[in-house]
Amino acid sequence: KRRREDKRGGRVQQNKVIRAFDKTERINGEWD
Repeated sequence: KRRREDKRGGRVQQNKVIRAFDKTERINGEWD
């Protein structure tokens, strides 16, 4: 959730979430 976002600044994780969300909504739910 925010444990990796805090270390990577959030932007990198956001990009991954957006790409994953485009392919599968389950990823977005997990990162949410």
